[in-house]
Amino acid sequence: MKASVAFKVNPIKLLAELLIIIGALNWLWIGLFNRDFVGELVKSNSKYVYILVGISGVYLLIHKIIWISKG
Repeated sequence: MKASVAFKVNPIKLLAELLIIIGALNWLWIGLFNRDFVGELVKSNSKYVYILVGISGVYLLIHKIIWISKG
């Protein structure tokens, strides 16, 4: 009989990780080609994307600190 392992998926953490990846790739794009991919994609709403990326970074940092403190 096979034992199955179930993983709990936190959708907020998953979204935060996705936004951090988008932010990192955008900075890579800016560094290599001097073009703002997110700014070009969402035009005037890029400010909100950057705010969400920043909030995601803070969320993941707090999540990591809590995880480390639990030992």
